[in-house]
Amino acid sequence: MALLKVKNLTKRFSGLVAVNRVSLEMEIGRALAMKPRLLLMDEAMAGMHPRDIDEIIVLLEKIAQEDQISIVAMVEHIMRAVVGMTEKIIVLHQGSKIVDTPANEALQDKRAQKIYLGKPKE
Repeated sequence: MALLKVKNLTKRFSGLVAVNRVSLEMEIGRALAMKPRLLLMDEAMAGMHPRDIDEIIVLLEKIAQEDQISIVAMVEHIMRAVVGMTEKIIVLHQGSKIVDTPANEALQDKRAQKIYLGKPKE
């Protein structure tokens, strides 16, 4: 919980503040108050500004390490978030597992690339 220090949000409103980022931080704080071992996130970064995504990734990495939450499981389609903080990727397609490998291998899987990233333009 120390990672989610209560902030004076009025200072952050001098520019644009992503409401969904503030809401996500509050939801993470609420979840951490229950002292979980597992944090599940379902497309939590959808619609966020890339800078906010980067900051949330850093926050989640710190939570996983410092709060000793052994797994931060994510359902996410923002590849920068997936690549930025995963050790292992499991890819599901139509209810079947098609990839279950370390992140660097999963990103090279042709089936996963075609299904989730689309077919490259020729």
